[in-house]
Amino acid sequence: MTLMSFEEHIKDIVDRRLIKVDEEIKKAFPSTLNNKQIQWISFTEENVLALIFIDPSDLERIEKLQKSGFHPFPGLITTQKNVSAAFGLDMSRNNVISGCRVTNSYSFAIGSHTTFIILDHKQSIETKEIGNISYTVPLGYFVSSGKENKIERENTNDYLFDQLEELISYSIKTWRDSHGKS
Repeated sequence: MTLMSFEEHIKDIVDRRLIKVDEEIKKAFPSTLNNKQIQWISFTEENVLALIFIDPSDLERIEKLQKSGFHPFPGLITTQKNVSAAFGLDMSRNNVISGCRVTNSYSFAIGSHTTFIILDHKQSIETKEIGNISYTVPLGYFVSSGKENKIERENTNDYLFDQLEELISYSIKTWRDSHGKS
């Protein structure tokens, strides 16, 4: 048995579940997954695993922020209890949040044991450090574990990968059902 790194494990899940699937099934997917060039970024923060599909033109913005030591998606998520956010999710499964726009606030306050999907989410925020920034997340998957299981890149809990796969399966079923295919 070969142990996969964090990045390899995420790539394996994305390839198996979202990219290398039958074209008939892909017809029900969001347009970002039907592009010729599919770009995604994954990261961990506190007890949250995020898998975010991006427009290829956003890659430069993300790399610039990361090189400067900033979060690749300013204002998108927080795990802090004392910070206000447009949406608070805790002990909640398989939520789908679509077509929202959040300005000058965190979008999502994420508690423990939560899974959710965002589609076509627009975020605008002004900070002292980086000024005004606006971006769109075409598709994002978020999974959190319990507070006792902080994520470390070298020791990622299999629970999070299992939950990510379950959330992706849920999204595929939802998309297919909405297109009249079961």
